[in-house]
Amino acid sequence: MSRKFCIQIWVRCVVVPMALLVPITMLNAQDTLTWNMIASAVVEHSPDIAKARAELQTAGTMQQLHIGDYLPEISFALSTSQNQQGPREVYLGAQSFRQEGQTFGYHSAGVSMSYTVFDWGNRHRTSEILDSRYKARRSSLVKIQRQVLEQAFTGFTDLLEQKEILEISREELRYLRRQRDFIKGLTDEGLQPAIDLRRIQVEIRNKETEISRQAGRYKQSRFTLMNIMGRELAGSTVFIPPAVPGDSTIGAQTDFDAVVNTHPATQELTAGLQTAKLERKKARWQMFPGLNLNTQYQRGNRRLEEVYGNFARNWNTSVSLQVSFPLYNQSAQLIEIERRTSQIRTISEDLRKQRQDAYRQVFEICNLYETQFRNYTRRRRNIADYKAIHAYERRNYRAGITAFRDYLNAVQSYLNARRSAVTAKYQLTKTAFRYELLTGKWDEVEGQ
Repeated sequence: MSRKFCIQIWVRCVVVPMALLVPITMLNAQDTLTWNMIASAVVEHSPDIAKARAELQTAGTMQQLHIGDYLPEISFALSTSQNQQGPREVYLGAQSFRQEGQTFGYHSAGVSMSYTVFDWGNRHRTSEILDSRYKARRSSLVKIQRQVLEQAFTGFTDLLEQKEILEISREELRYLRRQRDFIKGLTDEGLQPAIDLRRIQVEIRNKETEISRQAGRYKQSRFTLMNIMGRELAGSTVFIPPAVPGDSTIGAQTDFDAVVNTHPATQELTAGLQTAKLERKKARWQMFPGLNLNTQYQRGNRRLEEVYGNFARNWNTSVSLQVSFPLYNQSAQLIEIERRTSQIRTISEDLRKQRQDAYRQVFEICNLYETQFRNYTRRRRNIADYKAIHAYERRNYRAGITAFRDYLNAVQSYLNARRSAVTAKYQLTKTAFRYELLTGKWDEVEGQ
């Protein structure tokens, strides 16, 4: 599987519903984590994805159950009854006789079959409706998975960015302390005023305060990622940053129509539209009569052995064709047809709007990617220039030509250029990942 970045994948998943075959069970024992390992853990842990998978499984079960609607209904019945009559007085003319109590029993067994011979194709339409609902659930799962992965990747790159900026700030602090020693030497020699030493002390304390804030943000980003993954992260865990994208013109390589048509929201609405159309057809044909075939074989007798022992006697069979026609629900069916027609119009407009939004989203991401790529390239080049400017101002300050404020500005410009390059790098990386999600490269993860 080709990737412009984030190439390595070691956990295998299948096409929706994605089932992780090699789950990560102890991330705290891992010394190194790549994005692909994190993505696998996130997909495994996410309650939203688990819920979407359960809904997809339910839709698949409904498809399987519908197969039974094509088969006849067969039932077997056993019945045993007993009537008891108490003693009574019977009159024959004027003469009375006492009659003892009696027990009458009746036993029966039978098999019946009922089959809908003709329902105007609604069984097949129901099957197509269930297929459309399954496709909608599958698209919903893909959509939710994309959202979860984008959230996780944002948390991952935020963590990496905070870590790099924190390391740069600590390096800046060490650099400022060296500059303090450098300035102290100059002031001791009388080459620069003593106030410059106080100025550099202020800068050092400001940097220490900034580092404290950045350490807090880094801790929060680490907790957020741990929460999304549902795993403990060891203090020694090393995070491998994704490769920085190197292609500057992805827009020219993008098939907009293909991306829009395969967008899960587009596919979900398309399936919903198909379902509504089939439901309307089904409601129309339910206004016509149906034809059912009914057959029955039954045995019955007062004596139990006659029913279950002698199959050549006391039996009867019946075969009937039943035509059913709804007389009093025509209004209800007409209302249902009108409701489905309104639903079709609504979904059609939603689908049209979704396609417009998807086209705009693809264009915006491609345009943003190319802008950020140029921005990142420029910021990287600025680092070398600011470094040269800083060296120049340092020599001039040492020689007494440049004022302290100009020298300090050169130092800050150089340090800020490094920080800006880090921020630009991760902005570009996030946009590139959003592009990969949009083009469906993370809808299925292949094992290596």
